[in-house]
Amino acid sequence: MINKDFIKNLVEQKISGTGIFIVDITVGKGYKIFIRVDKKNGITLEECENISRFVEQNLDRDKQDFELEVSSPGIGEPFKVILQFYKNIGKTVSVITKDSGKKTGTLIAVNDTEIEIEAEEKQPFGFPINHFDPSTGSRLNGLWATNQGRKTEYSKKKKLVKNNYKFPINSITVKEVVSFK
Repeated sequence: MINKDFIKNLVEQKISGTGIFIVDITVGKGYKIFIRVDKKNGITLEECENISRFVEQNLDRDKQDFELEVSSPGIGEPFKVILQFYKNIGKTVSVITKDSGKKTGTLIAVNDTEIEIEAEEKQPFGFPINHFDPSTGSRLNGLWATNQGRKTEYSKKKKLVKNNYKFPINSITVKEVVSFK
């Protein structure tokens, strides 16, 4: 019988000292073995083939037939291990919280318990509605004061600002955002 721990030990033997890390291993019905591996600068097809050959050479098809697939995690798949977070520092990620909130930004920091992203967001430009201006002693009656003495409505003028957000790793789903610009 083929089990996940045995496969994991084989893969760890093969990748030791290479910078390659295991993302996920599953052994499904009919002994379909799926091994997802990666490394900091991306894993090559040749490296996946070498792992596949090594695992296959250490399993006996006469005792148990199996199907084997070794690959990198797919584009858009959620991160599963901490090394994926470290690998993606400086890249754009999408963070989905358990309460269905979503933020997209650049992954700027990672530790064992949380991540931090920097998100560019459009925010209102000017002063809040009914803002009391202590220099003149007056309220702005729902309009927004901007530079050069002009007034503009809140919804028509926004500026791009950068905000940082921290999220606990155990309560989020994170995916790399792929852009084809």
